[in-house]
Amino acid sequence: MGTHEQFEIEAEQYKEQGNTAFKNSEYDQAVRLYTKAINVTKGENRNLAVYYKNRAAAHLKQQKYQEALEDCDKCLEIVPSDPKALFRRCQALEALGRLEEAYRDATQIFKDDPTNKEIQPVLSRLLPIVQERARQNAQTSNRLESMTKIVFDVTQPTDKRETAMNNLLVLAREHAGAEIMVKTPVVQQIKKLLKVEKNKEIFVTGIRVIGELCKHNETRTKLILKDAGIPWFLEIIDSNDERQVNAAEHCMQTILNALSGMENKPDTKPNKELVEKNKKHIDTLLSCLVYAVNNRAISGLARDAILELIMRNIHYSQLNWAEQLLDIGGIARIMECASELEEYKYESAMNITPSTRTIAALCLSRIHENMYYDAAREKFIQKIEDFIKDKLLTPDIESKVRVTVAITSLLRGPLDVGNAIIGKEGIMEMILVMANTDDELQQKVACECIIAAASKADKAKAIIAKGADILKQLYKSKNDHIRIRALVGLCKLGSSSGNDASVKPFAEGSTVKLAEACRRFLLHPGKDKDIRKWAAEGLSYLTLDAEVKEKLIEDKAALQALVELAKSGDQSVLFGVVTTLVNLCNAYDKQEIIPEMVELAKFAKHHIPQEHELDDPVRPYYKTP
Repeated sequence: MGTHEQFEIEAEQYKEQGNTAFKNSEYDQAVRLYTKAINVTKGENRNLAVYYKNRAAAHLKQQKYQEALEDCDKCLEIVPSDPKALFRRCQALEALGRLEEAYRDATQIFKDDPTNKEIQPVLSRLLPIVQERARQNAQTSNRLESMTKIVFDVTQPTDKRETAMNNLLVLAREHAGAEIMVKTPVVQQIKKLLKVEKNKEIFVTGIRVIGELCKHNETRTKLILKDAGIPWFLEIIDSNDERQVNAAEHCMQTILNALSGMENKPDTKPNKELVEKNKKHIDTLLSCLVYAVNNRAISGLARDAILELIMRNIHYSQLNWAEQLLDIGGIARIMECASELEEYKYESAMNITPSTRTIAALCLSRIHENMYYDAAREKFIQKIEDFIKDKLLTPDIESKVRVTVAITSLLRGPLDVGNAIIGKEGIMEMILVMANTDDELQQKVACECIIAAASKADKAKAIIAKGADILKQLYKSKNDHIRIRALVGLCKLGSSSGNDASVKPFAEGSTVKLAEACRRFLLHPGKDKDIRKWAAEGLSYLTLDAEVKEKLIEDKAALQALVELAKSGDQSVLFGVVTTLVNLCNAYDKQEIIPEMVELAKFAKHHIPQEHELDDPVRPYYKTP
């Protein structure tokens, strides 16, 4: 007996076992056995059609209608007009809401066998529904035609065109409307229109129409990607108009959701089978976003939106794409964004917003969370180190500034990585030398890095020893931007003991004086947002001190200034404002102090933190009745 015959016998055995499992209502087992029969069958013979048809029946029992449909299609490719496969496909299509196609199959069965009693009730049920849908579709087609005539005719009055585009948006939200729209050239027409459209309302609504057509629909999304092309989405996101950027970002997220089964909700999870099926599309879209993130020509708002899309999708709880990002050079690209200064324009500068570096730092932190095994973590750090080394190969001022700004971003994102980099030989020394120069740009970025570096007590001690005098000297600068940064550096060093009242890095009462200086910068008329932001950050460190808290909690003007600052929309201000307010509420969980452990610590001559006498025990936000 030949190998081919052996496979046939084995396949038939699996089929018979599958039939037995099916009769016993063991549908999972039946699917497994029919799948084994399919896998051992060579070539497209009639037996293979039977295995697909039988597996489709098991899928129907499991209510897996898409899988049943696909198996029926494969069966009918081998044996066209097989009545059982047609009937099962009809059932699957009806369950999926594809009633016109279900009616088509039912009609074919009836033509082939008019005496078939099973199909007659199906035809009776589907016919009136299909007729009503045809009538509604005709109406919808007429509505679509009248809208498109107005909206794509630039000679029509603007208010009429706005209304027509809004009506297109409403139609795109209806299932029947969306299905008809993707069968017409409307996507291509919108794409063509947005190249010349001057009216921002029509432009933004046009983007939203595309997003609605993609929503929760994998098939339509693929058609639209084919019609519009990914480069077009990157074109429409490149704008200084916030509404346009937001609409384009939302549209691109909707596309990723449709391809992966995710939704615009917290804790959303992708459908693993759908992600695998659409891997090529997802990889292409995410790769394009990564390559675009450091494009010098795009707007700062577009860059922020692209960073947010990357951050929102690459985590292992979403599309698990962080390691691929590393492999295509994504870390260096994001580090370029993290090394940029908004107010200083070099020849190689990018457009950024006040929030770009904050978002880039968060994005790096999100990627680092994915590095959950040693080799991945080492690879991530190596990419960071390569970026730093490349910048320092040419020891000009721009390179040193960019490296320092990038390290500051790391210290505000993946802190452990930032600490590892700043601990490298010569890095902290370079930063202190920059702080001690007469160049205001170097002073400014060095101050910011010192502030970020003083996050850990051991680092703070090292900076107090080497850098406190430099910061005090910089506080005498005539430039308020330098003064406020030096002040915040001193604030952070002064608060490095946290709320341990027994350790004070500076003289008694110095934290209150520092707080008063921050308050002056926060409230001084005419001070720009950058200065007020840093003043808030200084207070966020100092409000660990009970005396500062007691004074600030009664200071209505300062509290109001903090709230107004938070409303500015700049993400980089939020840390300082929110932390200050949380500190004022004393709303931290505190570790329970066990007396026996305190005695043991004393015996071992370990330092024992002490609370300030003004610090009350933590109060709950409400009292239990």
